Amino acid sequence: MSHQFKLISDKEVYFTEKELFAFLLEKIHATSQEKDELKRSEEYTKNIFELLNNEIIANANFNQLFTLFFLSGFYYANFLSKNEVQIIEKNEEE
Repeated sequence: MSHQFKLISDKEVYFTEKELFAFLLEKIHATSQEKDELKRSEEYTKNIFELLNNEIIANANFNQLFTLFFLSGFYYANFLSKNEVQIIEKNEEE
């Protein structure tokens, strides 16, 4: 099923959901090498897993876990951008 998207420029484009995701993933892949957030995704994943209750992990299916991780990343990114957060690296030894 194709969806109509109206862009800021008032141009209308049509994509299926799969085509839109393919386009977005291609853009993410093209820029992923230069983004610190994507380079540190393994660290983010580890932190989220440590915060999840064992019962949730045991009872959730793959899609539910994926949704938890996706939404955590989505809200994390929104928090950073909407609050104009500046991340200051700190050595753990200090």
